[in-house]
Amino acid sequence: MPHGDIHFSTAHQVGSCRMADTKQRGVVDASGEVFDYPGLYVSDGAAIPSSLAVNTSLTILANAERIAAGILDRYRLRAATPSA
Repeated sequence: MPHGDIHFSTAHQVGSCRMADTKQRGVVDASGEVFDYPGLYVSDGAAIPSSLAVNTSLTILANAERIAAGILDRYRLRAATPSA
C-alpha cells in the first residue's frame, strides 16, 4: 500500500536504461553494455535502476568509472607503462 507521506526524488534523472540481470528486466547488463547491441554502453544515470533517495552524482560517477575500466580491460586498451 502506498504511503502518501513518503516522497523520493533525485536531482539527476535515472532509470531510463536500467541495469539488470536480463533484458526482460532492463536495458543494460552489469558491464553497462546494451543487451543485444555489442559494443554499445550506457554509463550515465540512465543505467541506475531507480532513485536512491539521495544525491546520485557520486553513484553515477562510480558506476561510470567502473564501466570505463571494464571497457578498457575487455578491449585491452590499457596504456602500456613506460619502462624505467
